[in-house]
Amino acid sequence: MLHVWSNFDRTLNELDRALRSAADDPRRGRGATAHAELTLQQDDDGWVIHANLPGASADDLTIEVKNGAILLRAKGAIAPPDGYRALRQERRPWALDRTVRLPDSVLVEQVSARLVDGRLAVRLPSRPTAEDRAIPVEAA
Repeated sequence: MLHVWSNFDRTLNELDRALRSAADDPRRGRGATAHAELTLQQDDDGWVIHANLPGASADDLTIEVKNGAILLRAKGAIAPPDGYRALRQERRPWALDRTVRLPDSVLVEQVSARLVDGRLAVRLPSRPTAEDRAIPVEAA
């Protein structure tokens, strides 16, 4: 029996593969910009947003919390050291311009960010959630 969505799934997979290979193609030219990807993880204390930002410094980043969302902006490129020129450069300039909606439980005043060796970690602590429990009803 032919699955109704099989052609649709196949088309989406082919499109995804084509887009990925185009993004990885070093022939895209010098002006091409890669987009930094975010990873969001949850732990016992809240959430952490991770991003790989090769060559970035703290001065390259803008992080703001506004209207229940966190805005992350940065641009960067890896330049050869002074006095050298790149004969081949496989890493393209990158950009980050993302807005992530925050859950109501995030403690905005405690949000912090740390950049180490091009790896950004933005910690979003959250207030503890109330435990689910049954409420006994007293008879009058």
